Amino acid sequence: MSEEIKKVIVSACLLGKNCRYNGKNSLCPEVVEYLKDKEYLDLCPEELGMLPTPRPPAELLGNKCLTQDGSDFTFYFETGAYTAIKKAIAFKATEAILKTRSPSCGKGEIYDGTFTHTVKIGHGFFCEKCLTHKIKVLTELDIIALSQAPNEEEVSEKVVVEKVKKVSEIVLTEIIEDYILETNEEQKRPIFKGDALKQTINKEKELEIKSGNKERIEENENIY
Repeated sequence: MSEEIKKVIVSACLLGKNCRYNGKNSLCPEVVEYLKDKEYLDLCPEELGMLPTPRPPAELLGNKCLTQDGSDFTFYFETGAYTAIKKAIAFKATEAILKTRSPSCGKGEIYDGTFTHTVKIGHGFFCEKCLTHKIKVLTELDIIALSQAPNEEEVSEKVVVEKVKKVSEIVLTEIIEDYILETNEEQKRPIFKGDALKQTINKEKELEIKSGNKERIEENENIY
């Protein structure tokens, strides 16, 4: 059974569409690369909310979206978010890649309404709707970070090599500890620690027999 192709909603400006407030785009090559094996739908919530391009910049202040001169664009942003989420649901999207800090698409942080490039914690209008409908939201920064991470095969191979190396070191240590690295000239085999101990005891017995120390011999036999 073939793997189901992931369906992704993406901010159109990230793919090079000139739909930002200043009439420009935010083309992100990493996002383009990420989408190569996926089915995607690009959109701009602000244009879907009937705002023109270019348009005055707007930022979220409380529950409202205002321009620098105080014009209230809340209705347009809410309309755009509503229209965009309807498209996302119809498309059966499970993931969204949205423009960071945008009053529509920002995730986690957005501009604070002072027009000083100061950010605050929060989500844009469309991002909020995606999260409410259980659509996973990423920003272009997430995709850039993902593209710079080592791939799974490289990580897996490195882990295996490290584990084999560690196991080899443990096994080698145990071999060194368990065997005496000498050869018995008579038996032509490795001498185990137990063999060496028996030979030492036998030599002690022979010496004690010669010296007539029978009590020491009997004591040793009780011990071993």
